[in-house]
Amino acid sequence: MEWIKCSERMPESGITVLGYCVCNSNFSGIYTMRKPVIEAKNSKQDTRLIKHERVTHWMPLPEPP
Repeated sequence: MEWIKCSERMPESGITVLGYCVCNSNFSGIYTMRKPVIEAKNSKQDTRLIKHERVTHWMPLPEPP
């Protein structure tokens, strides 16, 4: 799988993806697309919203082992 630029295509609403966010430091995590923002879900307790402008790339989740 390859990273997809958010400027080229966004994931469909409700789809959980891996996202690459440029914040204070580079970070990748699991996100769920909720238009017009990508919702950060780093843990069950983390309900912060990250504007999708900060997430520069995404890719579908790989198949589970």
